[in-house]
Amino acid sequence: MRNPASRLRVLVFNWHEPYICLFARTDHLFHVLPPAQQPRRTWNRAFRPLPANVAEVTWAQAEAGVRQGAYDLVLCLALPDLQVVQGWQVPRLFVMLNMIGTDSGSSGAEKQAFINNLRPLFREVDLAFISEKKRRDWGWDAPVVVSGIETEAYGGYTGELARVLRVGNMLRERDHMQGFSAQEAILGDHLPSTILGVNPGIPAARASADWEDLKAQYRRHRLLLNTLTDEHEDGYNLGMLEAMATGMPVVSTPNSSSPIIDGYNGFVAADHQVLRQRIELLLADQALAAELGRNARQTVVEQFNIEACAAGWNEVFAQCVARRRAPQSAAPAPRQRHAAPAALTAGGKRRLKILLAAPANPLSTSAYYEG
Repeated sequence: MRNPASRLRVLVFNWHEPYICLFARTDHLFHVLPPAQQPRRTWNRAFRPLPANVAEVTWAQAEAGVRQGAYDLVLCLALPDLQVVQGWQVPRLFVMLNMIGTDSGSSGAEKQAFINNLRPLFREVDLAFISEKKRRDWGWDAPVVVSGIETEAYGGYTGELARVLRVGNMLRERDHMQGFSAQEAILGDHLPSTILGVNPGIPAARASADWEDLKAQYRRHRLLLNTLTDEHEDGYNLGMLEAMATGMPVVSTPNSSSPIIDGYNGFVAADHQVLRQRIELLLADQALAAELGRNARQTVVEQFNIEACAAGWNEVFAQCVARRRAPQSAAPAPRQRHAAPAALTAGGKRRLKILLAAPANPLSTSAYYEG
């Protein structure tokens, strides 16, 4: 337990309960504020129980706290938050959860122009990324803290249910990110699967009742199918890491940042027919699935350690507070790695306007399986 005198008082916009739970492992004191776009939003206990060091506050309470100097740090998780906190005399940190291609819908010079137009928002705000791939995608120098999983909270894999598990929200609508069409092609009409998540466009899908229900599905299903696209996502998200921590093997399409090693902790292939054959093999061989799943769990222990994650956020929080505590000590915007192109096109300007008016990931208000 951290010394009470050293515990930071942190205000965070609630776009993502699971990531706030990761932040809470630092043992600081967190006040959760509804996003300005959804002032009635409350903590969704179906995603995660509210940690003991996290409390919900209203906008009136949060604004009063900011005026009175009650907070040491403000965490922003979506770009519109940066406009809300402009002028707040408190250190601010933006945690980047997305790749810019996902948000801007652009590439090349247009993508770089889009990034450049966001620079003014970061002049008085520190920045951190959740993966090296996302940091490289944006091209800004900033610390990276890799997500961590509390493996002790999972475990108990049995895999007695010979079905494929798929997790994610709005899978059909976000096909370019989630690879839903690839999943459908791989599974065809005969391989049994369960879809967990908010998916009104998929009648057979259902949301998990709560965290215990989610963990139970990880334990019982034979394997997880992952098709996160390399252009728009890391090769993993929290849902996939949780499945691995349970002891579940993963069958995956290729991704440059995937932790899956073919034949060790799951199977990886670009060919859909090959992946279908690997799935059929695991559905028929529970012992093989358990063996690969044990290796998957060890991968999470080694590469996505919760203690390392908490230590990383503690360091980032401390650096931000030390650098930004006095308004006059504000640091410059993150350095860019590429020359700035001229300007946004009309389409780019429209996308920027839309992005700043809505969450960077419009599903993050209800998405458990993000990040």
